[in-house]
Amino acid sequence: MSIATENFNFQKKLTFITVLLFLLKIVAWAFTHSVAVLTDAVEYTINVVAGLVSLYSLYLSAQPKDNNHPYGHGKAEFVSAAVEGILMTSSCIIIVYEAVDNLLRPHTFHQLDWGIYIVAFTAGVNYLVGHYAIAKGKKNNALTLVATGKHMQSDTYGTLAIIGGLILLYFTHLSWIDSVISLIFAVIIFMSGYKILRSSIAGIMDEADETLLDTVVKYLSEHRRTNWMDIHNLRIIKYGSILHMDCHVTIPWYFNIHQGHDEVKALEDMVRANFGEHVELFVHTDGCLPISCSICTKADCQVRQHDFVRKIEWEVANVSSNSKHTIGLTTTQFRYSDATFREVINAIVEKNKTEGILLNPPASTEAIENFEKQIGFNLPADFKEFYAICNGFECTEDIFIMTPLEDILGRKGDFGQNWFTFSEYLIFSDFWILRLNDSGGYEIANTSKPEVVLSSSLKEFLEHFLAGNVFEENGLYAWQEQLWAK
Repeated sequence: MSIATENFNFQKKLTFITVLLFLLKIVAWAFTHSVAVLTDAVEYTINVVAGLVSLYSLYLSAQPKDNNHPYGHGKAEFVSAAVEGILMTSSCIIIVYEAVDNLLRPHTFHQLDWGIYIVAFTAGVNYLVGHYAIAKGKKNNALTLVATGKHMQSDTYGTLAIIGGLILLYFTHLSWIDSVISLIFAVIIFMSGYKILRSSIAGIMDEADETLLDTVVKYLSEHRRTNWMDIHNLRIIKYGSILHMDCHVTIPWYFNIHQGHDEVKALEDMVRANFGEHVELFVHTDGCLPISCSICTKADCQVRQHDFVRKIEWEVANVSSNSKHTIGLTTTQFRYSDATFREVINAIVEKNKTEGILLNPPASTEAIENFEKQIGFNLPADFKEFYAICNGFECTEDIFIMTPLEDILGRKGDFGQNWFTFSEYLIFSDFWILRLNDSGGYEIANTSKPEVVLSSSLKEFLEHFLAGNVFEENGLYAWQEQLWAK
């Protein structure tokens, strides 16, 4: 039997019990003629209505996924819990009204002893059943059962107030005591209803469950494998009894598909072993970048390019963010000298593929030679290698462009005698140029301060973009500002 079906069958029993208890409360009112008992019975009608709503929501939750509901029907539970929370808070208005009316116009009571026995019996049954419903709901991650159980227990507190009032009335005949106690417990019921309503709205709006996130992150941190260099963009959404989790895991870039699948499978098995089979886990794998070396604990790595600095401790704040983690390296420390040009470009694509990157096809030998004729000098070897790998690219996140050759030639202001603009940021807002100096050497500069030479190497330029894109640490702006300050 599935968990959803188990929840549905349990709710049927709860609904049947609430109907029986409601009838007993009506009998108690008939015996006593007590407004407080009538208030208790009227308030309990909400349990009956909420039980029926919960039953229907759990029926929907138990339905399998379909084309219109690819994540199932579990969110019906949040709607049910919201209705129950609204009914609980609304019932307080009835209780307050009846209590005040009894203060202003005291009523005559009858057979209070029989009323006390009957109401006390319903209170005991109500509390025990509510306690069991909460335990069942927490075990099966069913918010509807938890909400129903809390509602039943809060009803018990109200019923205890009624019992206390009836006992005092039985001995003292002071009718105002009944009203005062009812008013006090109306506040308790209102607060319980508010919490259920708040929880259901949070579920409907996919609000992050900080407690659940913290539990998951601590478990992952305690059981992390060496090949899991980094986990980020972790998200958890609850659909009824189903927990949907997705995250990005950084693994060694040289792993083949089968090895990557083994790491994902190990992560999925570990999570399900701790949180149960009612977890859907979707894992996106990222190949590590050279900047990952500083946090990588893999001692047997044969392609390490930087020293290990320290292990990143996974916490909700950093695991939930949508960015890879690294320990900051200074500009002079940061180099990819051992990486090939193609590896640098592949790493840029890997880093930016989530936000979006368009890599153009390679430029032909004829296109490169024609470009050289137009600008009046031969391109340096690394520029030729770059355009032979890709004729430029465009990143969505920073709106950063390595300009294709034909686009440079298509804009007369982008090239001249012995110089051309090869890269731009934010749609013509900032530019980088390559020029041939009087000594025949190559110079890369930013048009904001063209007198300052940044480098002669396109590979170094792209390495800094890989490290921090345009704005981040070790990125292009940090690099050139450091050189401008000299």
